[in-house]
Amino acid sequence: MGELSNDQRRLVIFVIGFLDLLAVSLIIPAFPVYLKSLSTSSTLRGVITSIYGALQFFSSPVIGRWSDKKGRMKVMSICLIICAMGYGSQGYAMHDLILISILRVVPGIFKHTQDISRCLLLEDKTHSTNKALGTFNAISSIGFIIGPVMHGQLVDHFGLDDGFRISNIICFFIFLINFVISNVCRSHFDVEKTEICTSAPETEKLLDDFHKTDCDNASNYKLSAFHYGVLASRFFLALSVIIFRSSFVLWLIDTHSDISSAEIGYLLSYNGFLGLCCGFLVGPISTLSVYQRNEEKLQFHASVLCITSFILMLISNSLTVLIIALAALTMSTSILRVCGVTLSSKHMPRDHIGSIQGLGSSIISISRFAAPLLVGILQEYSFSAPNHAAFLLSLVGTGVYCKLSYQCYHSKKGKFE
Repeated sequence: MGELSNDQRRLVIFVIGFLDLLAVSLIIPAFPVYLKSLSTSSTLRGVITSIYGALQFFSSPVIGRWSDKKGRMKVMSICLIICAMGYGSQGYAMHDLILISILRVVPGIFKHTQDISRCLLLEDKTHSTNKALGTFNAISSIGFIIGPVMHGQLVDHFGLDDGFRISNIICFFIFLINFVISNVCRSHFDVEKTEICTSAPETEKLLDDFHKTDCDNASNYKLSAFHYGVLASRFFLALSVIIFRSSFVLWLIDTHSDISSAEIGYLLSYNGFLGLCCGFLVGPISTLSVYQRNEEKLQFHASVLCITSFILMLISNSLTVLIIALAALTMSTSILRVCGVTLSSKHMPRDHIGSIQGLGSSIISISRFAAPLLVGILQEYSFSAPNHAAFLLSLVGTGVYCKLSYQCYHSKKGKFE
């Protein structure tokens, strides 16, 4: 295979991102519903689904730093094949809650395809970072359009148990395809790393990488108050959105009892289609004169839009209002995802991009861990309670960002330029 051009390299990353979300969208929306069918309580469902986020909190910085040292595609390939085995096995652990819980450990540690892909895009300075990240998120969202519809049709035709099993098997093969792609294209992305001690065995060096990760992260870069504000706001805003999405299907079934699995799948796919459209819009929006080189203002406006979308869902249970609110929420989250990644890595040296993105992902993972637990507890009282919590957390996230980052940016603007 000849040398890939920059456009071809980005296309490879986009395809990997699309297949990754296609695979997980077959599982994630259906997972709480399947757990409920096993007669589990809301709290227990929250505990099981929070395993993924809890482990991502610890694994994200390690995998990020490991990819800094060993190469993005090499680490991605290892993670993909392990995740493939985990999801494939989950399809045969249908009624064993203990085994299902254990298998959630696998993606919790090794599911980092999206983060590593974004690191590759951040390193490529031949294009607009915001546009590339927005396009990546948009193309990846196509997977979330197709996946829920596929799962909904499988459940309608084969029943909940067999539909869930088939979805896991399909997920296994998609991860396998991504593994092949990443292996074939690895030489076009990863540069050779200079080893500090070439005489040490590979296993010893690998363990040393993992052992030194926390020390390296602490000593090699220093975060400013601006970055702390960005990371803190990412946590609260992500927590609000994840709480809403984690409870969305069960809330929808509770408020619209006559809705079918296929209709839920179509609504989730509509949300994915919005993500596709909004992802492509992020690049053009960021190039508007009011937002050029000013992701700080774009982040603030997107945060306000997020709050507005939750307000719309709180004041009405109408499907029409819900569709409008979902559009607003998807637009805001598409912008927040891009701005969060861009602002977190601002003023960071290239060889620490993986580390800072790992730290950001680790913080988001706290949200993924806390959200299912909070949803489980809140749903013991009401299926609409998580929506109220999401609204309050979005207010907190926006307030933290304004206090620590947005005002800091304006007061010390010269230092950031």
